[in-house]
Amino acid sequence: MKFKIAFVITELDVGGAEKSLTELVCRIDRGRFEPLVFVLSPPPSDPVLLERLKSQNVPVHFLGLRRWWQLPQVLLKFAHHLRIERPNLVQSFLFHANIASRIAARLAGVPVVVSGLRVAEHAAHWHILVDCMTSGFVDHYVCVSHAVAKFAIRNGLPPERITVVPNAVDSSLVSPENPPSKCDHRNPEDVLPTVISQQDQAVPVEEYRLVTVARLDYQKGVDWLVLALANWIKRFSDLRLTIVGEGPLKSTLHHLINEYDLSRHVTLAGFQRDIVSVLQGSDLCLLPSRWEGMPNALLEAMAAGLPVVATDVEGVREILGTQLDHQLIPGGDSDALKDAILWHYLHRESSQAIGRRNREHVLARFTWPNVVRQYENLWTRLIYRS
Repeated sequence: MKFKIAFVITELDVGGAEKSLTELVCRIDRGRFEPLVFVLSPPPSDPVLLERLKSQNVPVHFLGLRRWWQLPQVLLKFAHHLRIERPNLVQSFLFHANIASRIAARLAGVPVVVSGLRVAEHAAHWHILVDCMTSGFVDHYVCVSHAVAKFAIRNGLPPERITVVPNAVDSSLVSPENPPSKCDHRNPEDVLPTVISQQDQAVPVEEYRLVTVARLDYQKGVDWLVLALANWIKRFSDLRLTIVGEGPLKSTLHHLINEYDLSRHVTLAGFQRDIVSVLQGSDLCLLPSRWEGMPNALLEAMAAGLPVVATDVEGVREILGTQLDHQLIPGGDSDALKDAILWHYLHRESSQAIGRRNREHVLARFTWPNVVRQYENLWTRLIYRS
């Protein structure tokens, strides 16, 4: 017997949740499940995920939500589609899609509703309130990490209706051998080279490349990262930080870079489609988030064979496993951040060895076949129970 699954997400622009939904939909067993996708917003400006879904012959419906006052009309339109399609189960991702799915699915008589919780939302407390108020419409929750599950339970969601299924990473992100080590252990007296002035065109210094890949908003902590490194990074002529991503804090970051004269050391690279090449061209990945769920950027960096320095937020410990030394720092601790970067900078060979172990660990535990199997087993159990 084949089950029809309706997947729902807020938008389909390239992002962590959007990529996860797309990969899940494209990888499920089409002999057992028939997928279709609903997107609350209009079609995306970058159609890469839409093209991936269409290449697998997955129907995609855009509901056209642009303003909050359109929500009643969109909910009725959504419910109408669900009545026509008659899915066995609705699986949603992200807050707005979760709430819209619960209402539309119940209006349409869909037997099973599953909501995906992908972040421990520390800022928008009204999200938690609305989630709890509508929890009676939900048959089950999928949390991306045990930390998110604990957060949800603390805020009133029923633990017996929560299953943890982690994010996954594409095995194609496996990098070739890491670049040859440069210098395994530098003398501490030699690690503060004089910054080369713009006029001084002497022998160039080989760059040590830091990278962070994130949406440029408060949650991701990139503003804190720039401020924490602002004066310190200029003491190293070879340190370079590349920030990949777009978002509302972009103008703030431009201002900080200009204010602290960081243009030689910090680059805002904007959106980059080929993240793999960016990662493989870097020495160390930084994750400065203030809160998370299970950061895809961290999984991708580790799959690419990079060592990392990440704040101790939701999901990070679960990804790192036993490899916490020199990679995990307290959130907001600028000194710990600089100390960790300096350790990797001084111990190149040891740092690269950590990166290789990161790759092996992630590709053994956070794979799409494992994640797809967990979702399929959950859906089957819930449908038969209904």
